[in-house]
Amino acid sequence: MSGQSPTPSRGPATGLRLRRPAWRLDGHITLLLAIVVAVFLLMSLARPGIFPTATNISSMAFQMSEIGILTLGMMLSILIGGIDLSVNATANLTAIFAGLVLNRLLPGGEGNALFIPVAFLVGLLTGLACGALNGLLIGYVRVPAILATLSTMTLYMGLAFGVTRGSSISGFPDSVLWLGNGSLLGVPVPLLVLLALAAATSFLLNRTTYGFKVYMLGTNPVAAHFAGINNARVILTTHILTGLLSATTGLLALARTNSANADYGVSYVLLSLLIVVLGGVAVTGGGQSVLRQFCG
Repeated sequence: MSGQSPTPSRGPATGLRLRRPAWRLDGHITLLLAIVVAVFLLMSLARPGIFPTATNISSMAFQMSEIGILTLGMMLSILIGGIDLSVNATANLTAIFAGLVLNRLLPGGEGNALFIPVAFLVGLLTGLACGALNGLLIGYVRVPAILATLSTMTLYMGLAFGVTRGSSISGFPDSVLWLGNGSLLGVPVPLLVLLALAAATSFLLNRTTYGFKVYMLGTNPVAAHFAGINNARVILTTHILTGLLSATTGLLALARTNSANADYGVSYVLLSLLIVVLGGVAVTGGGQSVLRQFCG
């Protein structure tokens, strides 16, 4: 024996993957950004005096923020291998309950502005309750997600129409309207809310054990179960978060339009689902990037 340690092999390592530098974008995001730029240029050439104006871009920022937040909720529900068809119905029911509280506590839009957080809290609790019902049906009763959320969508819409009798609720204080139409340093408030929630969602999915469980459940629920993950609890938590995101969408819509309606944004469910798929989330669960959703 020579007493020397064997020289390690310099052959190619297997099973290892070089990490992409943080500043580099993956191909999917690059493609989405290219499509966004191409569509913007095309619309600008088609309507040069309308589309590329500051007024139109600002208007789109206000409106698309609602869809963006709703898309974050839809993304979470699909990441775990399910879907939530009730996101828009939850948003509308949230806006209606919050609007009723505002009209009761601040009749005619006048009174103590401290009641506004109470109304918004009622709205958030409504979204939490709607999401919790979805999570219980899917995670513990084992109802398929598409059937459970289709049923609750009908339930929430029925409640909304029953409470309002098909009419709109309006007449909110100016301070509420500022949340949906105001700006901070030239940036629309709804867009700031979207950016904050997108950052929080990204952190939750990529830097916490909850995010790891979500990916495990969406990729292989059987493996997640044998790894010691409580699948039902993850499903419940995820749908509660989806409900809260939907509620935030409803509150922003209430503030922007100065009204709450049972049938507002009827196309938002399919639109948010399309954005999620374009963003790279597999409809069977797993595979996501919040930045991809933002580009989508």
